[in-house]
Amino acid sequence: MKKHLYVLTVLILSGLAFTACGGDDSDSGTPVKPVVPSSDAAWTVTVRSAVTRGLEADASKLTPVWKTTESVYVYYGESEEYIGTLNPQSDANATVATPLVGRLNALSGTTFVAGGKITLYYLQDQGYSADYSTQDGEIETIAENFNCAKAVTKIDEVDYSTHTLVINSAAFTSVEQPAVVRFEFNQALNSGDVITIKDGTATLTTVTLTAAKALNAPVYVALPAGTYTPSFTITRPGNTYYGSLGSKALAASKYYKASVSLTRYYIGQDLGNAKVVYLGPNTGVAGKTIGLALAEDDYGADYETDDYSWDEAISNMGIFNSSKPYPSNYGTTSWFLPSSAQWKTMHDGIISTGVLYSNHNDSNNDCWYWTANYGEEYQASSNTTSTGNQNKDDQRIRYAVAF
Repeated sequence: MKKHLYVLTVLILSGLAFTACGGDDSDSGTPVKPVVPSSDAAWTVTVRSAVTRGLEADASKLTPVWKTTESVYVYYGESEEYIGTLNPQSDANATVATPLVGRLNALSGTTFVAGGKITLYYLQDQGYSADYSTQDGEIETIAENFNCAKAVTKIDEVDYSTHTLVINSAAFTSVEQPAVVRFEFNQALNSGDVITIKDGTATLTTVTLTAAKALNAPVYVALPAGTYTPSFTITRPGNTYYGSLGSKALAASKYYKASVSLTRYYIGQDLGNAKVVYLGPNTGVAGKTIGLALAEDDYGADYETDDYSWDEAISNMGIFNSSKPYPSNYGTTSWFLPSSAQWKTMHDGIISTGVLYSNHNDSNNDCWYWTANYGEEYQASSNTTSTGNQNKDDQRIRYAVAF
């Protein structure tokens, strides 16, 4: 995953001046004659600054921008009385000093004084908390919901004759500090596709696309900082696709890029003599990152009486390969005896598909199966392992493949 060093949502405003708004909108920073407010309570304000916000993205970086639709919510005093909003005067990129303009109102009983506390909330108002659970894959949505910040500062000068406030500096800190990931998928996606991104069994976010995406077109996702092993399920009517990535460490306020390969495997899919019971990268087999499939049948013909020692479980894989050829057309390994960790990884799929119980009577629901660990056995119904007598013919054999 490629990391880029642009820091998202952290900024510093310096030399900000609340000055009255006149007819000169140049970026020189020279104050102009203020407009006389129409009401004693109204303060017409311009904030000049070279600092920019918002986000635009390309394949390698995020670029901050101003948007006239973005708001800065303004509160005054220790009690934080809401006194109005400011907006960028024009759309601009990161290199342009863009005024913030607006009309603030001193509330009843409020007196602006030098040293008075001013609190500014950029993009989202006081009390906002971003929701990571649902997204739409668009950078504009991330900018609106996560690229928000707060500054607490003070008034340096007050001029009641012109209704002018001057603030020398205001340092913003991020309210949210997500990592932003540009995912690119090896298949075109449709509007309405639902992308569920999980870390193990925990859902990180659900992305419902509002626009179709061409092959390798970006899908932008905000995620909290952390280390994840993300897996992807993409669902649309009639089809389900799967993909996964290895362990990835995502730092707060950083931009990443990741390519995701999708397949159409699904839990319960019949590969021929094996049924898919796990999808994900934790297969326990080097180079196999799609999933695990368990043989549809136990080794042996008589499901009532065939029980084997651990040594027989290890040695009979060749016989099983001859009698039940592994599904090589899917790029799988040959048959192997699962380790206890692999049994546990497959557990949910085993239970959901009932694969251990196919062609078996009910007494086999609680059977113990040999693992690849010496003398260790596994029981799916309890999802537990136990140390058995490896020389005793008392356990069953079921082989698996990885792909």
